[in-house]
Amino acid sequence: MKICKNKLIKVTLICILGWLATGCNEDINNNDSPSNNGASGSGVMSVAMALEQVDQEIGELDHSTSVAGTDTDGDGVRDDVEDYIASLSDSRAQQNALRQTSAAISAAIAVGNNNNASDAQLRAVTQQLSRAIKCLWSRYDSNAAAKEHSDLIRKITANTPERFNAYMQYNAAIDGFAIKLPRGDTCDD
Repeated sequence: MKICKNKLIKVTLICILGWLATGCNEDINNNDSPSNNGASGSGVMSVAMALEQVDQEIGELDHSTSVAGTDTDGDGVRDDVEDYIASLSDSRAQQNALRQTSAAISAAIAVGNNNNASDAQLRAVTQQLSRAIKCLWSRYDSNAAAKEHSDLIRKITANTPERFNAYMQYNAAIDGFAIKLPRGDTCDD
């Protein structure tokens, strides 16, 4: 059973990394894109509308124009995201995996915001993100719960136009990279 679960985690990780790498190239400030057509009833949500919806579901998040946001303790996780994670009823191990994932996404945002990032920097952040995602998926019993938490952490970490665009720049920069899947326990806790 453990072998099957490990294979499932690897396949899921490959799918998530592919999803992250393909990203969407839509500029967050472009609300007149063909996918939006300015119509709220079209069934397609613009990025700006999605960010607003996250705020309504989660509560107030840091909306400063700073790509990094406020991280008082310097652990790589914005204070508002850390507060949200602490408010969850998830286990300590699950919360640590959520923090690790947010820190990795924040690192991807920082590298995406750096137009001079080297391939080595991009690969290091991609490895950090791979480890965090594998950890997150190993901490939840169901794939649905792991995916839901993974998506949510990504949304609240890249919750402003500046952060979202930097994250998309990171994804564009790693397009075509071969990514080695991490082995073993990848959790930092």
